[in-house]
Amino acid sequence: MLNYQEVIDLMALADVLVMPKASSGLNEMGFPTKVVEYLASGKPVVATRISDISEYLTHGENAYLCSPGDVAALAQTIIETLTASPATRARMGDAGRALACGTFDVTVNAARILDVMTTRG
Repeated sequence: MLNYQEVIDLMALADVLVMPKASSGLNEMGFPTKVVEYLASGKPVVATRISDISEYLTHGENAYLCSPGDVAALAQTIIETLTASPATRARMGDAGRALACGTFDVTVNAARILDVMTTRG
């Protein structure tokens, strides 16, 4: 078992963070929290299009996406990410972090909920 800081430290060493998931009933429910953690790291993220990932992530903008179960596409996407220019990887990491902080941050979402409650109340 690693503590949370050790996980963050290890993620900081990565060039790319990969979250492959198979298409299954369980995986199609909810948004994977791990993807949000990866996005928040500021590293480029490779993920499979499961659940509602495609509603939030856009291939080539804030993450790299491939179809679940397509091992060749996953491998190719990882290679493309690793061989992209440092500037491209940094841009993708920054875009992913901005998405994570702007869309999935608990403080931001709490403020949105309170705003809706107070303006409709």
